Amino acid sequence: MKMLRIAFALYLAVFSVVGLSKPPVPTAPANSARETWIVVFAEAPLASASARDAAPALRADAATSRAVLRAARDRHLNDAALRVQRPLQPRFIYETALNGVALELSAAEAQALAGMPGIKRISREFVRWPQSDSGPGWIKAPSLWDGSANGGVARRGEGVVIGVIDSGINPLHPSFAATSTVGGTFTHSNPKGRLFGLCSSGQAQCNSKLIGIYDFTSGSRSAEADNGLDGEGHGTHIASTAAGNPVTFNIAGPPPITGTMSGVAPRANLISYKACEVVAGCRGSWLLAAIEQAISDGVQVLNYSVTSELEAVTGDPWLGVGAQPDAAAEDAEALLNARDAGMVTAVAAGNAGSAGPGSISDPANAPWVLAVAAASHDRAIVNTLELSGGNAPLPGGGVLVGAGNRAGASATGMVALAGDPLFPLCGTGGSVDNGANGSSNPWPAGRWTGENVLCERGFYARKAKAFNVGAAGGSGMIL
Repeated sequence: MKMLRIAFALYLAVFSVVGLSKPPVPTAPANSARETWIVVFAEAPLASASARDAAPALRADAATSRAVLRAARDRHLNDAALRVQRPLQPRFIYETALNGVALELSAAEAQALAGMPGIKRISREFVRWPQSDSGPGWIKAPSLWDGSANGGVARRGEGVVIGVIDSGINPLHPSFAATSTVGGTFTHSNPKGRLFGLCSSGQAQCNSKLIGIYDFTSGSRSAEADNGLDGEGHGTHIASTAAGNPVTFNIAGPPPITGTMSGVAPRANLISYKACEVVAGCRGSWLLAAIEQAISDGVQVLNYSVTSELEAVTGDPWLGVGAQPDAAAEDAEALLNARDAGMVTAVAAGNAGSAGPGSISDPANAPWVLAVAAASHDRAIVNTLELSGGNAPLPGGGVLVGAGNRAGASATGMVALAGDPLFPLCGTGGSVDNGANGSSNPWPAGRWTGENVLCERGFYARKAKAFNVGAAGGSGMIL
């Protein structure tokens, strides 16, 4: 069964050492506004301490360890409150995947806490963004279903619980129905015998297929309701890719298309952990809380299709288990402890393309997770050109140029290419924490008049670059 979990995990993401040295002091910007910081304490978390059990769920005897951690955490928080001279109320408490808290601190307060005994490290909250690519048919998942790639043992994920950390889920989608009728009737059973998260209290709609829904998006950055629902569709897409029921679909033509789609493990069960929003992205404190909960719930395979969008700024995963403050490594340590607890994690390698080692974004570069990337794809950009000149020579030597939309759907003509040497990255400002909201836009409205604008890779999110070009009057972006 363990090999089967690993085999499924390889397809899904389309996804403690106690430091004794004094942690380095993080650099403080000039402003004193409070933001979220991840504070990791020196004591090992429960998942790490329970690694010898080699089980996906914590043992009952972890209660003693939990009490010890809580007592130590209370001491650390009391000492920290005295240091900054105000009460400190954690936004999140971590004791399974990490031993630490998420606190709202100013940079000066973070500096003050960094040198305290009992604090392993402190880092400003990181941000990740959803990633994905093609589905099960292209990666030949059917060979697992019929047993031809698995020694004749046909399996479709029966009995496996998959956790998906993403932007939420649409629980009413037929991919997550309790009974699947396409390709034969199959009624799911709940291997856990209970529902999880919002479903356990009736605040969300679950069934014997989708057995849990959580929502960890909260605080001033959150702009969506705390109901676990998918605000952009990415989480639903990823969950259905991992374990969606077989369903039929129809696409209006021309020509009309009818087909069947299925998840890689269509008979597996699902728990959804919402830790991403459309505008805010995937905040580090939310992601860590989701990993924490997934370990406690005992999911066997975790899908983590979120990564950094910085193709060449990839954190060292080993810093995440030491005392160095590396904001990009906190979830790497949490996933290491998830592995110690018996969980297989599939992480999206990233969408940065063939940029060398930097294209494998953190935390996919950690050796304790399965980094999943697409080596090929099944897409093609095609068009049909009908000629009526018989055997006459092709106009222009057969090279067609200058056809395309510019000012409107009915307008054709040369579509100009343009670039701005002052802003080659199509963004401005020192923050990479920006989505498609114009916060990094270097141009006024009307800077472009329908051109396709060339944008260099790097630093700013791709969707932010595209938004900036469109808001300034461009018709398209070429990365």
